[in-house]
Amino acid sequence: MENEEESTHRKINTGTGLALVGVGVVGVLWIAERLFSLGDGPQAIPLVGKFLAFDAAARTIVTPSGKYEVPEGAYFAAGIFLYILMLGVGVSLISWIFAAFFSAAALAQPADALRNEAAAQYRRILAGFSARGKLDDDAALLGRTRRISAGLIIAAADVRAETAAWSWEVHMTSDASTGAFCMAGGKVLVGGELVKRLGLSDGELAMLLGHEIAHAVAGHRREIPRMEMESDPAEDIRQIEIALMQEREADEIGMRLAYRAGWPASSLASFYEKLAAQEIPGTFNSSHPSAASRVTWARAMARELDQQGR
Repeated sequence: MENEEESTHRKINTGTGLALVGVGVVGVLWIAERLFSLGDGPQAIPLVGKFLAFDAAARTIVTPSGKYEVPEGAYFAAGIFLYILMLGVGVSLISWIFAAFFSAAALAQPADALRNEAAAQYRRILAGFSARGKLDDDAALLGRTRRISAGLIIAAADVRAETAAWSWEVHMTSDASTGAFCMAGGKVLVGGELVKRLGLSDGELAMLLGHEIAHAVAGHRREIPRMEMESDPAEDIRQIEIALMQEREADEIGMRLAYRAGWPASSLASFYEKLAAQEIPGTFNSSHPSAASRVTWARAMARELDQQGR
């Protein structure tokens, strides 16, 4: 049964609702009188067919049972209230439209700026290697890398459509200190020495490339490391957590991209096995999960992909 408090709330809500309806009706009538030049006389605005009308000249509601005068104060107050309400709705709607427009523009501008910045940095890196004779200096590996990347780029567009419009570039370097990366906008660079040291097959190289491409597809961005004197332990921990999260995400997206591109799941998992074999026991990398944990994950992921099928 309904208790006394609930009954009171129901009565209040019902009364409030009826009052708002009444205010709305009277307000509409007031606005109607101002919008239409009815002149003098008993002209009426039909409200509900022939059963209810509003006599603007007499300011009365006409019903089959009689006429009911609308008090001047209520008439005017309701009209002002309705005007304010309509103005508020209009302003809110316009504000929402402008906010949506500028939010979209604000989101697009940083993305474009990031890709432009990455492209400029990529050009500088390539120019530095080229000046030392270490850019694209292994034609066989360059051709192999570009061939494998082509399938991954197509797969990336299935995951994030806008990447199809990126100006993708794929290069390699014989510089021994360079691993592999893909910058915003699809700027890929692979270190030939890393590929040779790990002895990567095509499928394993596809996993390496897929992982790096996944960073760009997912929009990962690392903050610039700060000077040691500016170190903030809480912020450092936050950055480590972000880095680990991004690496795990790139592992998963990268493996899915490579699998979608047609590479066997077993060869993708074996990339992590070779990576783990090169890891020195007891070493710690704060920005990456341990190679051993990635092997366990990759094997489980490979089984899942094979079960799902392409």
